[in-house]
Amino acid sequence: MKNSHTFSRICGYSMFLLILAQIVLVLASWLITAAMPDVFPRSLLSPEGIRWFFGTFTANLQSPWLVWLLLISIAWGTLRASGLLKYDHKVYRQRNALRLVCLEFVLFIGVMLLLTLIPHAILLNVMGGYASSSFSRSILPYICFMVIVMAQSFGVVSQRLNSIEAMGEAMADGVRLSAPLFIIYILVIQLYSSVDYLF
Repeated sequence: MKNSHTFSRICGYSMFLLILAQIVLVLASWLITAAMPDVFPRSLLSPEGIRWFFGTFTANLQSPWLVWLLLISIAWGTLRASGLLKYDHKVYRQRNALRLVCLEFVLFIGVMLLLTLIPHAILLNVMGGYASSSFSRSILPYICFMVIVMAQSFGVVSQRLNSIEAMGEAMADGVRLSAPLFIIYILVIQLYSSVDYLF
């Protein structure tokens, strides 16, 4: 409970500071442009700046970071709700559930090895390397998917997640917990995009 309160406070102050920074940037760009139009021609309060702000807002937010944040949130929520983090070896159902999770882990690793280590593997780049390949672009989503499947399996077998509704709630739980991070993401990206537009 104390950790949750601390997290909320940090997020709240971060949001306030980011909004304040955006306002200061807008006003500073207007003042500097008014004082030195030849040196600093762009302003966020000019017709061009206002069109840019409204017209590119959605495009600015579209990045892999947003997708990664969403996937990590879903994986974290599922992992928390499944009970895997509080594994108790004395409970028979949890021991069986952990065996299934270990089997799934080996299968997931095996599939990834087959897709990356054999000659002419599909997930490698044109030169046969890992840099800028399908593998490097998909590793985080793959890990999140692996965690979600293993956590759901553990929850079902151990009867922590005993219905379809509970399984859905487990995935949504992480998004609820990390909701402030999505707001911070929007504010950070818009501030960064504004600075990039001005300079």
